[in-house]
Amino acid sequence: LSMPESEESELLVEGDAELLCTMFSNLVRNAIRFSNPRSTVEIRSDSMDGSACVIVADRGPGLAPTHIESLFDRFYRAPTNGTTGSGLGLAIAKAVVDLHRGQIRAQNRVGGGSEFIVTLPR
Repeated sequence: LSMPESEESELLVEGDAELLCTMFSNLVRNAIRFSNPRSTVEIRSDSMDGSACVIVADRGPGLAPTHIESLFDRFYRAPTNGTTGSGLGLAIAKAVVDLHRGQIRAQNRVGGGSEFIVTLPR
């Protein structure tokens, strides 16, 4: 995780800190859960078109294109190799992003793995 070098480069958003922490925690926990053993989870932040953008990326198997559309649905669980969960983490993440008038999307990374991109108004 890269931290801003000065206050001018901080990405500030207005919102509910507890809900935003829950949302990012869900994304990071999923990235860890679905990453290959001994691989890294990458968290990047940037400013894009007046919005704060945070990307949580893993080096796991990636997302089957047929499942990307449904990932944020409540109780949806893509078939996996023995991972557990309720299917609520990404639905909660999307609800928090929606509440903050932002956007969230998932995509596969070039070279393997997946990334979740969260964009929030600054």
